[in-house]
Amino acid sequence: MGGLGLIAAVLLLERNLALVPDNKHRKQDVLIYFGLSWIISLFFANLLNWLIFDPPPSPLPIVDTIRFYGLTFYWGLIAFLLVAVIFLKIAKYQVNIYLNELIPSITIFHAFGRAGCSFVGCCFGSEITVKILNLPRFPARELEAVFLFILTALFMVRLKKDRVMYYLLSYPVLRFMLEFFRGDNRGQLFTQILSPSQEISIALFVLGLYLLWRRSGDTKNGRFSQIKKLKISASAILG
Repeated sequence: MGGLGLIAAVLLLERNLALVPDNKHRKQDVLIYFGLSWIISLFFANLLNWLIFDPPPSPLPIVDTIRFYGLTFYWGLIAFLLVAVIFLKIAKYQVNIYLNELIPSITIFHAFGRAGCSFVGCCFGSEITVKILNLPRFPARELEAVFLFILTALFMVRLKKDRVMYYLLSYPVLRFMLEFFRGDNRGQLFTQILSPSQEISIALFVLGLYLLWRRSGDTKNGRFSQIKKLKISASAILG
């Protein structure tokens, strides 16, 4: 499923980049930058797990150690975006525009990846004591996958601007709540009360609120400028 998600993400990105008013060769180059960012992010998605999970009970070969710690989406996401922004700034791209077109690819890749978790048996929900629809465990990964597919559709059909903001105001909220119903080892970062993913979700949501506040300020300034121009025009007409 991860392979399907990657294919879908690339196809969606190519479609969205076609709408960007930039040189064709530059848009092709950005695919390379995003590809390199994704490869680098896989390294951090595993390495940073060494900080939040207890070590294996006995020393393992390096390959088995990497498998033991696995991958965490949030570590990969943060590393991917940071590296991508660095590449975009060095190459003098308009970062906001390209990140806006990138977000649907992130959600569709994540949706397929989370659906794949259902097949391989990872990222499972906690056991349900009160039987509902004969489900042995809470469908945390399935609900997350459905949410991400819906969010991708909204980004492609309705939410075509400020996608980074909308993503940071929506997905972290769902992830924070679903973490209470996860049955696998969640690790520990800063507190023993919240899981690392919940703590990161809070930080990302606060960043989303900041983007919302900044957008509101830009909107007010834009309206103020328009009103000022109208007053100047009216003064010029009246004499």
